[in-house]
Amino acid sequence: MSGVHALAHHPLVRRLVKYASVSVIASLTSLTVLAVLVGVVGISPVWANIIAVGIGTLPSFELNRRWVWCLAGQRIRAAQVIPFCLLSFSSLVLSSFAVRAASAITVHDSRLLHTAVIEAANISTYGALWGLQFVLCNHFLFRSRRLGPRRDVVVSSRESRDRAGPGSLRRRPSRTSPSRSSLATSRSPGR
Repeated sequence: MSGVHALAHHPLVRRLVKYASVSVIASLTSLTVLAVLVGVVGISPVWANIIAVGIGTLPSFELNRRWVWCLAGQRIRAAQVIPFCLLSFSSLVLSSFAVRAASAITVHDSRLLHTAVIEAANISTYGALWGLQFVLCNHFLFRSRRLGPRRDVVVSSRESRDRAGPGSLRRRPSRTSPSRSSLATSRSPGR
């Protein structure tokens, strides 16, 4: 059980879960726009896909940058925007081919089936590219020097926070070296 707990709290796993959450939000945004444009408005599936992906890319970039990779305080850099847009564009090209093929197969079916197959083609393409995009974002695009919170700095307890003021930090002794108090206790005579 402790192995599962440790895995669940590993910084990379937590980042992957956040990335998956952002992907769900971006996908729901894109799929909603795609369904409305194809199923209700009647726009060409390829053009609807381009518009939907463009709209879904905006929350994806900002949420990934600010929440998943914790770069909220930093300025947006062209070194992040351009590669992210290129990743999104390459995904868009592949999903547009899939959407076009799905549209050609179901062009004479009911509008509901036609729209559902187009959405399935869109989501399958992005699903296939999802892991690759995470690796590229994690190692190159939003690369940071650390994966999670520093292990040697923790937020103080309520009691010490009340004495020291809000937001105070204290150092936690390293696990590899014994604390000074434990050294003094272990060296004292009679123990």
